[in-house]
Amino acid sequence: MFALQYTRRRLLGVSCATLTSLVAGCSEEQRRSSKRETPEESDLEPDDAITDLEVEHLRAESGPDIVRFGDDDEHEREPRLDMLFLVDRDDLATLEFDREPDGTDDVRAFLEETDYDEETAVVHQRPVGECYERRVEYVRPTEESFDIRFCRVERAATVACEVSREELQATVVRFPFAYEDPPTDLRGGEGSNCRYPIDDRNRNAENDSEGDESEAVDDANAEGSR
Repeated sequence: MFALQYTRRRLLGVSCATLTSLVAGCSEEQRRSSKRETPEESDLEPDDAITDLEVEHLRAESGPDIVRFGDDDEHEREPRLDMLFLVDRDDLATLEFDREPDGTDDVRAFLEETDYDEETAVVHQRPVGECYERRVEYVRPTEESFDIRFCRVERAATVACEVSREELQATVVRFPFAYEDPPTDLRGGEGSNCRYPIDDRNRNAENDSEGDESEAVDDANAEGSR
């Protein structure tokens, strides 16, 4: 009987110790979970990010770049990370459009209006899903480097598209930082959703026109129901 009671006491002691360990383990796990729920620094908009951007978009069927530098030897350079830098009017003079999708005239005017003494324009060209559009969240320029962050959003429901197909999107960005020469350290990233507020100007003109058409239809329906 004494042995049985001793054994029970040992078992109770072991059980208590195990329970204490589990409680401590849960507390530690809660602390770790709490830390994981805290946004990572990479998810926060950098302090030196420029979000005051002006943006134009062009879209065309997949194929050669829409925009490129001409055969001028001085500007004959391979675009890195699918980007072309316009740092002065000499760059603008050698720029050529191999194709002219809707909005090309607006992009030409946009680049012509750029004050290259105070601003820089960048043309970024990459394929994107036909049912999506690429938007710019921010840029981070320094004297020697350039970092750009994109996000991807679904296009308006009224846009006819196929999920399995891609188009080429040219994103033309203007920002208040003047380069004397194109930066050598280029970085870029793209997220599947937009984490930061996007300026209303940072939109595909096609979506704006689709929205206007939708509003016009709604107005017409409302008028007919009266």
